[in-house]
Amino acid sequence: MIEDVLARVDQLKGETASDDPLVIAKHLKIETVPMEGSIKGYAMHISVIELIGYNVNLNAIWQSFSTWHELTHVFDKHIYEPGVSFLCDGSFCEESVYSNNIPRHERIANFAAAHAVLNDDDVMEATGFSIPAYREYRKLSAEYTKFCRRYEDLRDVIRFSRPSRSMLTQLNNLRRSIHSTSEELKELEDELVNCYGPRTLEDAACDLGTEIRILEYKLEGMRLRGLDIDPHELEQYNKMFEGVFAADNM
Repeated sequence: MIEDVLARVDQLKGETASDDPLVIAKHLKIETVPMEGSIKGYAMHISVIELIGYNVNLNAIWQSFSTWHELTHVFDKHIYEPGVSFLCDGSFCEESVYSNNIPRHERIANFAAAHAVLNDDDVMEATGFSIPAYREYRKLSAEYTKFCRRYEDLRDVIRFSRPSRSMLTQLNNLRRSIHSTSEELKELEDELVNCYGPRTLEDAACDLGTEIRILEYKLEGMRLRGLDIDPHELEQYNKMFEGVFAADNM
């Protein structure tokens, strides 16, 4: 499981007191080979000798990420899977976390690499997930969506049947809940804009000194470890909040 691989990354960093993948490789007695060319790196074994290659021409961000990626292929035993002894990575390091074209072991290696190079607390701060007002905003957004769905369902029932007084009362109560929640959301949205400004994924990646692709893997990995965020929200993460309310249409 991905969570186990991420825990292994934390363990290795703790054992070595380092987040440098070359230090980790030495700790694991994995040979490291500097290289040049078009590929990001490779992982392989020759009998009992394990090796990873890392591209010295990559910038610091991608070199660290891709080296951790290759390291994961070794310590998670991908290179020992049936029919595999050599893995060469060209574009998998840059594939989106939502891509359907990436093999399982490449996805796992990307999750591990993103987890290794980005700190949870830094990511929470850069994306705004640690801001209390934003946490409250997301909670209210979920309630707002729930009220809207219940309202629509009840309104459909009323359209095709003779409504009872209790049904009409419930419909009016839901309408009031939708409007009041909408107002609360608008107030929180104003607070977030005025105090923090809208945060795009690009903004957060820039603040963290990383790439958007790497941040996407980190966020999805954090969600898998229990971060309260919807996968669709991650996938569509272009700004911190949508600011779209349907209350006026009720």
